[in-house]
Amino acid sequence: MNSLRIAEKQEAEVMTKSKESFKCSIHVLSLSNIGKKEARGIIHAYEGKYFKEPITGEVKITYPLGVDVYLKIKNCKTVGELLWDVSQAYIKIYKHPEKYRIWGHKMDDLYFERIEISRDGNVELGMGS
Repeated sequence: MNSLRIAEKQEAEVMTKSKESFKCSIHVLSLSNIGKKEARGIIHAYEGKYFKEPITGEVKITYPLGVDVYLKIKNCKTVGELLWDVSQAYIKIYKHPEKYRIWGHKMDDLYFERIEISRDGNVELGMGS
């Protein structure tokens, strides 16, 4: 299972020349309620995206949180698989709203709108509500 950690200090942004970017409009709670295998197929059909190599790295989760949270990911092969892992992290986060200082939105409000993946495996999310 992937693990979560809260950022203890502000970390420098990783700057790379190569990033892949995907636009989407995927409801976080709906995605979290299906299996990982189904998510892999649904998002593949929606996005048509498989990674050239499985992604291993970290996803920075910031919205709508008062602290930065990092999710370690390992061997994600599709956009759907990666976003499904993040949706499972949101379930854990929303069980402890005080710890993660959730502000202004229920989990049912959240959508994945953009995902950027750098060559070193770090992932940035564009979230909306």
